[in-house]
Amino acid sequence: MKKSSFPFRNVGFRLRESLIVCLLSAGPALTACSDAGDGASGGDGGLLDGGASTGGTGGASDPFANKCNFNPADRRICTFDEYKSKATRLDIYVMFDQSGSMAIKDDGTNVRIDQVRTAVRQFMADPQSTGVGVGIGYFGQQPLDCACTSCEASDYATPAVGLGVLPGHGTGVMASLDAIAPTGETPTGAAIRGACTYAKGWKDSHVNHKVVILLVTDGEPKAPLTSQKGTCNPTLQDAVAASSACAAAGTGIQTYVLGVGPALENLNQIAAAGGTQKAYLVASGGSAEILAALNSIRSDAIPCALKMPTPPKGMTLDIQTTTVIQADATCSQYTNIMKVAAEAGCDPQAGGWYYDNASAPTQIRLCPTSCEQAAAPGQELSIQMDCAGLIVN
Repeated sequence: MKKSSFPFRNVGFRLRESLIVCLLSAGPALTACSDAGDGASGGDGGLLDGGASTGGTGGASDPFANKCNFNPADRRICTFDEYKSKATRLDIYVMFDQSGSMAIKDDGTNVRIDQVRTAVRQFMADPQSTGVGVGIGYFGQQPLDCACTSCEASDYATPAVGLGVLPGHGTGVMASLDAIAPTGETPTGAAIRGACTYAKGWKDSHVNHKVVILLVTDGEPKAPLTSQKGTCNPTLQDAVAASSACAAAGTGIQTYVLGVGPALENLNQIAAAGGTQKAYLVASGGSAEILAALNSIRSDAIPCALKMPTPPKGMTLDIQTTTVIQADATCSQYTNIMKVAAEAGCDPQAGGWYYDNASAPTQIRLCPTSCEQAAAPGQELSIQMDCAGLIVN
């Protein structure tokens, strides 16, 4: 390899002999490129697939035959960890609350369900959603033979529209969403269990996908009419238990919560139990705010926390020398992503990266903006750091 082929000669910083982890984006989530190394490092959140360790300092076969050239010409000093490409697609299964309260007009003009429809349509048409899988099911509907709601999880285990890839699959999802009418009550726990059954089945046959549930609701779990008959009495505690059980299962499917309408803070308990910390709440019910929440959920669901690589035997990593570089789809533009001290320092425009622990890091985390940019189709990302104690020739 000629030194003139090294793409960072004009970046404005000097790369020393480094331990390099190269990541390749495939669709909406990042995947690992192949490096040779002395120790396998596993990934986090579906990002990396640790491969076998090969060690060594080069040879006839080039372990750096990636799409873009991130690597210095002289690789004699450091060995490299090996990672193998593993496509990880994000699939979002929406469990949608079609209860009667979805007909409320929070702004005095537009009903909630129409505001949600507008936001979902824009979300699915957004280029940033290209390659994301989306499907939808409903809960709260009343059967024709009674004014009642079911609390049987099996009644919510079959999707109205199964998971499929955007943007093309969005047409079917929107046709389904446009056709429903607000009616019924809110058996949230049963709906989460049904959604989890479908999501687990999908995950079992699509092992390289990250599958999450998105609960869209405008109220706390309740069925005041049906509960009088003693057949269905949904509670917040039951919904929390359902969300927790789904996240704790072998596949660990998380539940995101989008609450539309006022006074929905209790939904945070369902989200926390489902492994997503807190609900995304839109008290105003406005479509712009709902769209912003959907975009935030997409960003959060894309895995952008990377485990620290394993150093060569007998050496340590110099965490002060870490460089994170992104290449565009044509390998013609390289961007040095800036380091920030912590998540609070993430710039909404410029993005950045930070350690989970500044003094003893176990992860390198991308800020939301950088995560979305790096996850766009064709992008590549390189994380480079020096091995402490190495002598540069």
